[in-house]
Amino acid sequence: MTKKLLVTLDTGQCKAFRMEQSPEFSQPRLRALEDWNTETNEPISSLRTERSGPFPRESTIHAAANSDGEQRKRELERRRRALKRMASRIAELLGSEEVDGCCLAASAEINRGVIDALDPATRERVEKNVQANLTRLNAPDILQQFSK
Repeated sequence: MTKKLLVTLDTGQCKAFRMEQSPEFSQPRLRALEDWNTETNEPISSLRTERSGPFPRESTIHAAANSDGEQRKRELERRRRALKRMASRIAELLGSEEVDGCCLAASAEINRGVIDALDPATRERVEKNVQANLTRLNAPDILQQFSK
């Protein structure tokens, strides 16, 4: 029997499945393992710098607001942390589940970042990498996308 981990990722959601294939089955079986939110749970204060950006917005209403550059830095930091969390969770699942390999589907926007965030041993176990957001598909449709 062949057992694989199937992981579908998007910037806000991650789903993990266990796929089992056997000559005894007419088609592969897919069992949901996890479905979790990838947003960082850390408070925004942990992302703040000690002072506002050097170029504050020119507005009397938002005079104390940080610069647009500061907001961009926060967003990039949130994204970096979310990618890192996704990669570490994939490594944990591969370590805890008795599987032969992993198939990964992530939206094109984050695919390269997730692959780069995986440790080398985990990256080697990824057998198939699909650049598509499959998080909203049901199990049969996910299997069909990985079989292409």
